[in-house]
Amino acid sequence: MQAAAIHVVVNMTAIGIAEELAFRGVLWGAARQAMPFWPAFLAVSGIFGIAHMADVAGTGDMQGGIVQSVAAALSGTGWLALRIRCRSLVPAMALHCLWNILVLGFGGFGGFGAPEDPAVALPFLHRLGVSVGFVLPMFFYGLWLVRNETVRAGRRHDQGR
Repeated sequence: MQAAAIHVVVNMTAIGIAEELAFRGVLWGAARQAMPFWPAFLAVSGIFGIAHMADVAGTGDMQGGIVQSVAAALSGTGWLALRIRCRSLVPAMALHCLWNILVLGFGGFGGFGAPEDPAVALPFLHRLGVSVGFVLPMFFYGLWLVRNETVRAGRRHDQGR
């Protein structure tokens, strides 16, 4: 049991760091150079959600993939807003890792995917509603964090058009 817990913590941490580097580091930097704030913000969050559809290849659960993608796009706005507001990837990485460990690793949130026994699967709209309801506060908090034009303007190297 202890080895499994260590495995979960290490993997969830690595995933959180990698996703922050890729999406809120590299992709955000490129998008911000190429377009105005809101299109870049929505594009990065949307691409983060779409990237989570790749899990369908492993699970075969298209509905679960849609649920995960919508939840990832909404939570991605919160991670991106935190990165913008703090002007650093570190807080977003730390909270994203903690989120992955607690919610996905040990919380069973991933259980809204395809269970081994299809008879106990929650209906699609129920799974979607639960996952969206779970991440909606993060989405709205993210929008609240970037409500200020000064925050959205960011540092000189982080500015787009």
